[in-house]
Amino acid sequence: MPQDESFFRGYTRGYEEGLEEAWDDLIGLTTKGYTSREIQVLAKTKRSEISRKVALKKRRISEETGISLLEVSEVKKLASGIEPGSTYILEDKNLNRTIPIFNEAVRSGVRGMCIVRTHPSHIKTRFLGEPEFTWLTKTDANIEAATPGVKYVSPGDLGMLSTTIQKFLKISPNGVIILEGLEYLVRHNDFNMVFKWIQSLKDQVLLSKSVLLLPLNSSALDPKDIKALQCEIEQEI
Repeated sequence: MPQDESFFRGYTRGYEEGLEEAWDDLIGLTTKGYTSREIQVLAKTKRSEISRKVALKKRRISEETGISLLEVSEVKKLASGIEPGSTYILEDKNLNRTIPIFNEAVRSGVRGMCIVRTHPSHIKTRFLGEPEFTWLTKTDANIEAATPGVKYVSPGDLGMLSTTIQKFLKISPNGVIILEGLEYLVRHNDFNMVFKWIQSLKDQVLLSKSVLLLPLNSSALDPKDIKALQCEIEQEI
């Protein structure tokens, strides 16, 4: 195949995939019960993310092929840190990568919330400010007597977890949230249920212009489940 023909075939295929993705996103929004105003806000925000998504795609291609595609401006954009309204996946078993990013956001003046699998008393001193802590644990109600002042949510109660996060987002727009224990949630629910829950949570974070950090131990999840999360969220640190 002539080089020019190969280029234009690739170009038109990429154009087609982009249009399909855009319409799939719009169709997805219309089936979630949002008002027309909320759909407009979500659509505009998604449109503003295009340049970053393209830069991420180029970075992945560069990593896989060794061919450098990123422009200087795109490298700067990827290195510029977290952006309001975004959800990020981080490969991080012990919060060593996640906490510094969280602290940097808190240092800028936003409020923070930490839903953690690790008991808060073991990690609280690593956080700046006074973030709101919730312990993700499968336990009974007497935990409150044993550890006063520590809120907790069962991993099997996604409804209560949603309520906890929604309350924070309502009083703290532009806030930052850590959700540790995604693997733990999957273990106590099925993956599809958790995946749909993350999709809804991602949209709520977008509308409130907050940031959600999802530290992930990829060795504890099925590779196809990790791929589904990466395709949905598309933003990694």
